[in-house]
Amino acid sequence: MTEEIPVLKKRLPDLDKVYIYPLCDLHYGDKSFDEKKFRGYLKIIADVPEAYCIFNGDLINCITPGGVGGEDLWTQDPITPQAQNEGIVEMIKEYDITDKILAVIGGSNHPGRALKILGHNYDREFAKDLGVLDRYAEPICMLFLGVGSRKVNTETHHKGTSIWYSIVATHGVMGGRLAGSSVNATRDFGSVYAADCVITSHRHLDAATRDEFYLPDLHNKSVTKMRRIYVSAGTFLGYSGYAQKKCLRPNGTGTPRIRFSGITKDCHVSI
Repeated sequence: MTEEIPVLKKRLPDLDKVYIYPLCDLHYGDKSFDEKKFRGYLKIIADVPEAYCIFNGDLINCITPGGVGGEDLWTQDPITPQAQNEGIVEMIKEYDITDKILAVIGGSNHPGRALKILGHNYDREFAKDLGVLDRYAEPICMLFLGVGSRKVNTETHHKGTSIWYSIVATHGVMGGRLAGSSVNATRDFGSVYAADCVITSHRHLDAATRDEFYLPDLHNKSVTKMRRIYVSAGTFLGYSGYAQKKCLRPNGTGTPRIRFSGITKDCHVSI
């Protein structure tokens, strides 16, 4: 077993399906942060028993003096990274969703500005302040998710057992002006892992694609066809600042919903 990839595990045997919302690229502190939309997602996660989330980076804007985007430093509200982190943590606490957080992925680029200058890791502090440091990983995470057992399809799975999914997630560093750049970068990242679902962020573009590949089964001397889902998660930052200056397309705010079935092995993405 390799220790190169941080691993988290969660089994949810009492649910026949699970929805995961990758929450990322909030850029809390930027004047264009869509707080209303973000709070809407938090309410869904709090109210819907099947709804869970992962936090996948760039939760705070974290512009620092002399750093990237420094010309927008004084437009931030709140201005300091510390106040931004405290503000977003308090907002999330209002909804009491700590038990619904499956993972917090660190290593994102905006908090990374403070890490580079000050040596302080705001991604990690976010997880610590929410009391979920045991679910923190950086810069990548392999999450094993077990769903269901009550109505599992007994033709393909043993009665009373959960259906397990592998989910690999990272914030990402992929750029490019066109949507295809984000999709290609997500698929390229996913090509390293035989995971059921691959999640990246950073590009502020919600998109989903899929492929299939054939996995040798050495034990049974057979070949298994495996389906993979690639998800580029969205953003809660409106159209202004950097996007306008670089003449990028406005993508809108929000993030995909990923459904994992507990009845039969199936993963579906809604955007």
